[in-house]
Amino acid sequence: MKRAMKRIVIFALFIHLMIVPSLYTLTVTAQKDLPLGAEQLDYLALGDSLAAGVDFKGELGKSYSDFLAFKLESIGILQSFNKGFATPGYTTADVVRDIDNNAMKEAVGISVKRGERQLRDDIAKADVITLSAGANDVLAHVHVDAASGDVSFDLEEMMLAFLEVQKNYEDIMMQITELNDDVQVYVMGYYNPFPHVAEQLQPELDKLLQQLNGAIVAGIEGSGAIFVTTAEQIAQDYNAHLPNPKNIHLSEAGYEEVAKRFYDALLKNNAWIPKKGFTDIASNRFESYIEQAVAKGLVNGYADGTFKPNQPLTRAHAASLFVRALGLVTDEPAPFKDIGHYKAEVQAEISAAYHYGIIKGADEQHFNPSEPVKRAHLALMIARTYEYATGTEYQLSELAPYDDYGTYGEEAVRAISMLHELDIATGAAGKFMPNQFATRGQAAKIFVDFLAILDKE
Repeated sequence: MKRAMKRIVIFALFIHLMIVPSLYTLTVTAQKDLPLGAEQLDYLALGDSLAAGVDFKGELGKSYSDFLAFKLESIGILQSFNKGFATPGYTTADVVRDIDNNAMKEAVGISVKRGERQLRDDIAKADVITLSAGANDVLAHVHVDAASGDVSFDLEEMMLAFLEVQKNYEDIMMQITELNDDVQVYVMGYYNPFPHVAEQLQPELDKLLQQLNGAIVAGIEGSGAIFVTTAEQIAQDYNAHLPNPKNIHLSEAGYEEVAKRFYDALLKNNAWIPKKGFTDIASNRFESYIEQAVAKGLVNGYADGTFKPNQPLTRAHAASLFVRALGLVTDEPAPFKDIGHYKAEVQAEISAAYHYGIIKGADEQHFNPSEPVKRAHLALMIARTYEYATGTEYQLSELAPYDDYGTYGEEAVRAISMLHELDIATGAAGKFMPNQFATRGQAAKIFVDFLAILDKE
């Protein structure tokens, strides 16, 4: 039984040794409109394949560090993000060596200057560092017979590897502190990577996992680094988080779950995540909706601490709202010639909204991005979004009893009636006021209510 257990476990462990040879580069301009009380942060991700983003297919994609960076960017506090020093197959000894040698590697991330960077320089300027390393220290003691395919390991060597993990973490934290005693370091605890093997083997696997995480905790003790647990959260849905029994890497859903754990730790342990309200929404009828929309990463305030709830929502802002709400992406550019002066991510959001059929242009070449959005047009966008998100057109009971539809066509009338029927947006005194401009505050309310309805579909 023990030999069978070893073969199963080590086969899965061996898969983790696969190193993906290339990295992708993601460059996005950081959000400049900061919520009140926020600071902009430089975020550095270090570690192994989990920090780099190897997925359950063995391909390189978005890691927990990417999703954490996206969240920090969405609330307007990310200055830069670099995961270029995260390398599949890395051990804690590799991290120590890179710091010792001031390794130079290509930057990969958000708002980082293209080209090679030196690790010690990035550590010195970082406000936040995340680190996942240790599993590969154990995998180094896996032996595979090239002829027979038999696998084996020495338990005593593995125990020595745990001690090495502790020692190397002590070294890593000492060096980081010497370079930057203000940086916050968050260290990932590992999850059970073998949930698909036989149930009788799970207690032994759990013991190994506890020993590895225990070595990491011991190594960072007293350094100020924060240990981030992931085992319980990943265990909540193994089929979604670890869908490939032959590969111990996470799916995007798994990486997003790990990113949430890191964000929760950041939120709990520091004061620079924005917690203050905007200066101009107190007593505003949309105050709670604005706060919810900001928390969901849909909208941001301005650097002066205001939200400007009564300011008209522009067509560019509307496109961004829909794309952020649904997480839409596309590589296809929009055909519009009047969006080139917007920053890259806004252009990408307009392109996504266009290609998914949520928005249309004023004509074939112009979007009029700075033009305010009329209430009727916002209703049309929401109806199209509903159809895309649910895969079906909304089944309207009856047309809303407004007498000011004017010259709007059937699609707009049905869209307005949908908002009325769902109580997302209503008029007054028998009028919907379709030609009035939607405000930022109204948009926050509409989107929060709309997303709540989609969650129930």
